[in-house]
Amino acid sequence: MHRAGIYCAWGAIEEGVGGHVVHKVAMSMGWNPTFTDVKAKTVEPWILHTFDEDFYGCHLRLLVLAYIRPELKFDTTEQLKREIAADGEFCSAALGSELQSFRELPPLQSGCVRLLLARHGETLANEKGLLCGGDHESELNANGEQQAEELAREISLLVAPEIIGSSSQRRAVKSADLVARCFPSSTRRLVVEDLCEMRYGLLEGAVIANVGAEMKTIAQAWRDGNVEERVGGEQGESPKDLVDRVMRALSTSLQHQEGKAVLLVCHSWVNKALIAMATPGLGLHKLLDIPQRNCAVNVIDVDCRQTCLSPSSFRVLAVDLVAGSRARI
Repeated sequence: MHRAGIYCAWGAIEEGVGGHVVHKVAMSMGWNPTFTDVKAKTVEPWILHTFDEDFYGCHLRLLVLAYIRPELKFDTTEQLKREIAADGEFCSAALGSELQSFRELPPLQSGCVRLLLARHGETLANEKGLLCGGDHESELNANGEQQAEELAREISLLVAPEIIGSSSQRRAVKSADLVARCFPSSTRRLVVEDLCEMRYGLLEGAVIANVGAEMKTIAQAWRDGNVEERVGGEQGESPKDLVDRVMRALSTSLQHQEGKAVLLVCHSWVNKALIAMATPGLGLHKLLDIPQRNCAVNVIDVDCRQTCLSPSSFRVLAVDLVAGSRARI
């Protein structure tokens, strides 16, 4: 049972309004003791954002992060209003930007690369709900470009990558190019096709809603440990296929880069597979449990002194950090 009081959270309107953009939330959970006519425990989220239109009847998705204080009974509604305003200010400051947690990371160890593994910005295919894998191209939409620009601005306050790379797919290349504008002294280079997204075979370009049953079956096979199950038949890839080629690509790309910060813009399944494989207690069969939003950054220290990387070469420090306010679920 959750205790009554004030919480900070992230929230997004599910249908239409705001386009699934994630916003900061101050949330009250309890009995509203200031008002004696409330007989049921309620949850009252305050989205700390000004919307251009109403969204009555829409669903709100919440990710509750922290308990702030117990609920209080006030003598007047003016006292209540002042406290609500103070709670909003506190929650807004406390949530801040996820990337600010980068400041708390441990120093880079000898022989290692600090890998900033990002996902590309939102694409037209993401917006339309299409499966867009390694054999399907899609351009960034306007929000995706803004996500990449905001990511660049925040990273520039925290670290200057010596190398900025990407997969060879256009959505990753464009995202990396937008980030690279903030780092003129960085080496900008494409990496290799082996960092492209998982290939979906016969399902490439399908409307996700139309292939839900098939994707559910594949996902269950992965959860059951069959990480060699391919998407879309023999033309598609499995998590095992994917992680094998990603490991080859990273072994080549990170060799002789000790002591550097390297930013690579890749793809959702690429990042999920690598993180699941490299995280003790997870394993590749749990890649579906890894969150990965558009333009999220994952921070991984990689011991690149070995010619061929192995799971023990990776130390995952942070997962799914998103800059500013343009995150989407």
